[in-house]
Amino acid sequence: MKRALFTTLDTHPSVQTSVAARYDAFVRHVTVADALGFDAFWVGEHHGTNVGRIPNPAVLLAAAAAKTRRIRLGPAVSVLPLRPPRLVAEDYAMLDALSGGRLDMGVGVGSQRVEFEHLGVDFDQRRALFDAHLDELERAWETDSGPDKPPLYVATLSEEGAFRVGKAGRSMLTLVSPAVRDLDEIERRLRAHARGLEEHGGAANADAVVMVFACAAANEREARLRASRSLGNFIELSSGTRPDDPVALCDAMRQRGTGLFASREQMTARVDALVRRGFENLCFFVDFGTMEANAVEETMRSLAPSCL
Repeated sequence: MKRALFTTLDTHPSVQTSVAARYDAFVRHVTVADALGFDAFWVGEHHGTNVGRIPNPAVLLAAAAAKTRRIRLGPAVSVLPLRPPRLVAEDYAMLDALSGGRLDMGVGVGSQRVEFEHLGVDFDQRRALFDAHLDELERAWETDSGPDKPPLYVATLSEEGAFRVGKAGRSMLTLVSPAVRDLDEIERRLRAHARGLEEHGGAANADAVVMVFACAAANEREARLRASRSLGNFIELSSGTRPDDPVALCDAMRQRGTGLFASREQMTARVDALVRRGFENLCFFVDFGTMEANAVEETMRSLAPSCL
């Protein structure tokens, strides 16, 4: 089993935290994650919105690379329609070199219309732009001087998309979002990805990363309240509407197994349940809804390889 972490460094108006403080906390967290033995740390790219404060993940991850030695680092995702692909190739080739070859490259189409409008890119053309930019990105890595081509992961939230990713012989990133009704949906995505890989003819190094919200605390009640407050903040930022009852939503996710909101003692069993379903590369979304930095670290320590 592989274990990774994820954040977008969102900022909520109700929480008075500076962007500089968020960056400092992230560098601290990735340093702790490296010491705890996590396999990777992923960060999301966002522009002109509080959903995330990482407009260029390569810059932030370069700072993380300087403070770590073994943990892999990557964007989840680099929104390819929003940047010239040759610049993306250069930025991340530089990160790969600075980190000693520790780049995992996540790419995606993008889902936030407001961010495309912010940068003057046609949201309705994002799929065509993604396909063209991904092709050029890969050509740049194959032909330009620099490090070897890093592992590439394509993000998708559907079975159809998972099949396409597999059929192209690529690894996949997928999210267990609050809207997912049960874990069967995620299993179907993984099976679709596997079918695509079979049609491709197999890809020995292809992988599937499953990202899931997680929050641990000293007891179940505290984890429940902490997660519901932060999840409500995050959904409000990403959708524009706050859930009517964030506590009920978290309780439903806990019951379905789609959210890891538990006491420290319960967390091992919750993770084991996902592994039994075949989720062998898990990425824990631990820093969301401007959760307090010490709470993020508590969850990280509960999920560390030494605890599982």
